[in-house]
Amino acid sequence: EPHGLVGGGGGLRECGVQQGDRVGVLLPNGPEMGACLLACVSHCIAIPINHQMTVPEVTSELSRAGASALIVQSGEEDRGICEAASGIGVSVLHLTKASRPG
Repeated sequence: EPHGLVGGGGGLRECGVQQGDRVGVLLPNGPEMGACLLACVSHCIAIPINHQMTVPEVTSELSRAGASALIVQSGEEDRGICEAASGIGVSVLHLTKASRPG
């Protein structure tokens, strides 16, 4: 199924990501990760982050890279990653399954 970003609009620009921004992509390996990386490289600098990293490792990676946003799969709130990323000034964008018209 298609996926969309939730965070103020349907795409990266609508979510506040500017040309050249660094965006962390924290998704499990699979088609969503590939599609997300492709979407990012056309607009910003993608920072793939290993989905198995701990919360401190993820926040360290985001800080070191100077990320302004982090794309996560819905459900990451349970691990505390969203709260931790927000705590260091990184916007969190949720990848969700988009509903199909009709």
